[in-house]
Amino acid sequence: MSKITIILTCFFIFLLRTLYTTNCFAQVIDQEALNILKASSNKISNQKSLVYSILYSYSEGDEKRIMLKDIDASYINLLDQDQILYYFLDGSAKYVTKDSIYMAELKPQKVVRAIPNTAIHVHSSYNIQHISLDNMLGTTQNFADECIDTIRFNKNIEMNEYIIDVVEKKRTWNNGTIQSIVVYDRYWIDKKSLFPNKRKSYRHSKDDLGKEKIDIYEFTLSFPEKSPVVGFPLDIFKAGKYRNLKNPIVPAESNKQILSMLGQLAPKFSGTNLVSGKKEKISDYKGKIILLDFWYLSCAPCRSLMPILNQLNEKFKDKDFVLLGVNVMDMNNDEIKNYVNEKKYHYEQWYNPLGAKELYNLASYPTTVLIDKAGHIKFYDTGYSDDMGSILSKLIENELNR
Repeated sequence: MSKITIILTCFFIFLLRTLYTTNCFAQVIDQEALNILKASSNKISNQKSLVYSILYSYSEGDEKRIMLKDIDASYINLLDQDQILYYFLDGSAKYVTKDSIYMAELKPQKVVRAIPNTAIHVHSSYNIQHISLDNMLGTTQNFADECIDTIRFNKNIEMNEYIIDVVEKKRTWNNGTIQSIVVYDRYWIDKKSLFPNKRKSYRHSKDDLGKEKIDIYEFTLSFPEKSPVVGFPLDIFKAGKYRNLKNPIVPAESNKQILSMLGQLAPKFSGTNLVSGKKEKISDYKGKIILLDFWYLSCAPCRSLMPILNQLNEKFKDKDFVLLGVNVMDMNNDEIKNYVNEKKYHYEQWYNPLGAKELYNLASYPTTVLIDKAGHIKFYDTGYSDDMGSILSKLIENELNR
């Protein structure tokens, strides 16, 4: 073996050891603090019923805007985590099953309404994990996963509470559109019950346009001794009666918006092609599967979704499929073009769409719409989620195979 080979081999071994050491010892975890967080999470998730109230506040930037939201509710876990009954101070109840959300209101009169499971995410905000665990403990991720830098007891000592800080490493997320500067969560855990009393999240970040932002979230959780709801007729959901309700309707405006579009013929509209500068019509793509992405430059969730859509475009570009980005706000085509070119997004882009906002009930962004070959809307959703790529990919494949 030559000296050069020996030197290179030794260097390679040294590099591996360095990387291994960095990965294994980068985190500073106080095991006792970690165990308390896990115990608190298990404490809530193992409850078969719970009466709770959450006070939520949020402040953003220099404006120090504070929004308060009370969530006063009891819940009963009827069968499993997919079938849960909630009832609230306002005399209403939600019964969540695997296929629908059923809602009952006593005021001004007894009315039962249903939201069919028309989208994969439709139940995400109607479960105990979201209301208690995610809000109070953020347990959608492991407490000590690779993005965590430190878990430690806070120096401030309280008689009846553990105060624990969980500090994240500096990193990027949402497909690289957000860069963290300082990110931490602080938890107040009751020493006797192990229930969380409070969680504070501090988020100082910078987006890919260079804009810095500070968000502060606070969740305060309390547990009344008795249920705040008295006399609710729980039999309204019993014996399968909820499945025989006449004329179920959709209560929430956002769900009305989704359901009003699904299955309908996609409204026709036109826009200006970002590259050619020519006016084009959606009917130009008749007979193809069309995926519309309504977005604008200063919308961070929009920019987070675009790399996912770009991958979908690469996967299906040789099929009867077209992906069309539709910028609904920005009028400077050079700014749009510079951003798209910088990010190397290769799918079609329009701007200045005529009538699209009204025709597609656009109220929040990004809005993603899938249209089948016959021109009917098969999928309509708003916002960004990490699983959007897999959801859309399956839907497109299903339509291509019809």
